[in-house]
Amino acid sequence: MGLPHRHDALDFGWTPAWTLGPLLLALVCLALAVLVQVAAPAWWPLAIVVTLLAANAFAGFLLARAASRPQDATLPWVHLLDDPNGEVLEGGCGAGRTS
Repeated sequence: MGLPHRHDALDFGWTPAWTLGPLLLALVCLALAVLVQVAAPAWWPLAIVVTLLAANAFAGFLLARAASRPQDATLPWVHLLDDPNGEVLEGGCGAGRTS
């Protein structure tokens, strides 16, 4: 049972798993880096590599979160239906931004 869907809300197709997945990966990698550093300090190069992987995953989380905001949509949402005849020429390929 999920959250109720608002029919007037914009849907960019990103589920929480896609937007929160990189954050979870970053937290797991950071915990693993701390564990390696505490348990085996001689393996510090591995801890640095895993820390860099965590930073990369966190940056991916920030990008995924920013891309899911309607303010960042590149389509002309406001003036899409301003034609006096009410006609819209749609030359896209379905999902467009996600393809």
